[in-house]
Amino acid sequence: MFKFKPSKEWLQLADKAERGAEISAGITSKKTFVDPQFNELVRKVESDPDACLKTFLIQAKSIGVTRDFLIKRIDIDNFLRDYPKRVSDKEGSSQGVINLAIRTSTAFGVDTPSLLFGGAIHERPVLGARFKKRKNTEERFLNSYTSYAYNLTRILIKAVDAPKARSVSGDYKAFRELFLGKFGEFSLENIVQFTWQLGIPILPLRDSGAFNGACWTVNGQRVIVLKQTTDFEGRWIHDLLHELFHISKNQDQENFAVLDEVDNDEGTDEEEAANGFAADVILDGKAEDLVAECVKRARGSVERLKSVVPAVAKDRHADLAALTYYMAYRLALQKINWWGTVSNLDNRGSPFEKVKGACIERLNWDRLNNEERTLLTKALD
Repeated sequence: MFKFKPSKEWLQLADKAERGAEISAGITSKKTFVDPQFNELVRKVESDPDACLKTFLIQAKSIGVTRDFLIKRIDIDNFLRDYPKRVSDKEGSSQGVINLAIRTSTAFGVDTPSLLFGGAIHERPVLGARFKKRKNTEERFLNSYTSYAYNLTRILIKAVDAPKARSVSGDYKAFRELFLGKFGEFSLENIVQFTWQLGIPILPLRDSGAFNGACWTVNGQRVIVLKQTTDFEGRWIHDLLHELFHISKNQDQENFAVLDEVDNDEGTDEEEAANGFAADVILDGKAEDLVAECVKRARGSVERLKSVVPAVAKDRHADLAALTYYMAYRLALQKINWWGTVSNLDNRGSPFEKVKGACIERLNWDRLNNEERTLLTKALD
């Protein structure tokens, strides 16, 4: 987990994103800008768009943003995908290169000139701190991807009418009582609906790397980002409850942000408490007792757990997906990889599509401009 106070630059990203969209639209319509520095940038790209595009791709890759990612998530005009077949004239090429660079700059929090012309990339320090134990490229991608995700949540907040924010209990018994009083049983769909009713929008993403989950504020609005490539529903349920616990511990702050990083084994008290909260909510505070029973029945054999865990879940009327995930989590603490078995024990369709569906049904697309609609659509694709 990485917890931080958003920097001034982070809080200004919304304004920068709006300005980026305005500039991109202006370039497409051949608008002339008053800013002499920007006009000089346009002239330099027009002189050799091919060279600028080549430099742009190298610079983007240096912060972990690949050509494939750009085509999949950022290139809303399909300029990069079709280049150079679709664009044969230099003017069209320069417009496409500049638009792509500005959108990338806006989304990932880096400056446009360094993307186009090389040199040191000046990042906007949205995280307000540095990561001490990461490789430089990993750190840069985490910073850049966080800016991208933040920009997407800004668009999401603009397009939805979230209910007035309600207090989130960090006590698992109180949380269970309130939840079960409304929905009766636990499922990913029900927990997602409950979270939206608490006034907390959820943005699902499927990109790999950077972080698995996050929660922060956008103009005072709390929001959760769930980012997983797995189709194991128990993991999505755990991560959502995990982020709700973080919100419960930070909801008195006007601005906060918490990232749960990929492959980060550095536990904190709050992180361990969040994991415990997620397990206790679903397993009614019996997570450790259930694990102990599984280990006892398996007589210490990891191989036997595949048949033992479902049997214990059935006998104890426990949620199988939750118990399976928690068992894998506890084994991982002992450096035992049981995640492959987890996937075989829980196959209930795509959790990403379930979270995405709840998000899309609340979107008012008419509130977004074309660029915002396309970026959000590509992110949810």
